[in-house]
Amino acid sequence: MGVLAHIPAPYRGHEVHRGIYPAQDPADPEQRAWLCVDATTVFYACTTHLAYTSATLALAQCGHLLGTAIPELHRRTRYQPTMVSGDLNLRHGGSPDVRSCVPADYLHRHDGGVQQFMATADVTIRSSRSIGMAGTTDHSGFLVTLTIAGTPDRQSHQNAQVGASMRRSA
Repeated sequence: MGVLAHIPAPYRGHEVHRGIYPAQDPADPEQRAWLCVDATTVFYACTTHLAYTSATLALAQCGHLLGTAIPELHRRTRYQPTMVSGDLNLRHGGSPDVRSCVPADYLHRHDGGVQQFMATADVTIRSSRSIGMAGTTDHSGFLVTLTIAGTPDRQSHQNAQVGASMRRSA
């Protein structure tokens, strides 16, 4: 899994926050985890790759990330605009539907497949698009261009970009 984020100048440092989901598939050799980069005083950019073996398990992991881990991060450190992007192995309109774990006050975009992007309401999504990965993964990458309210990026009309490309395990 991966995430790309531009941290506006002047660079003020960053921290990494991460965790392992409490719900795991014992038959899957990979432990599913989440990771957030704290671009100090600007934003959190988070990524994950949820379970592919069970949509119910993926939904539980999604609920943990958005309902427990990120709110706890906001309480423990500070609130900042927050973005989550990754292969959630859940679909918009699927069963279960990915929207059932997206907080009501979050923005949400998807690539028509399993890649999802969510952000707090203080983020403005400028565009989103799939990017071909030339067969290196089982699906396209997903690029979202955005602006965060009150950052130097917004004042200079430069955009932050957050993207994710995940390889699903077989």
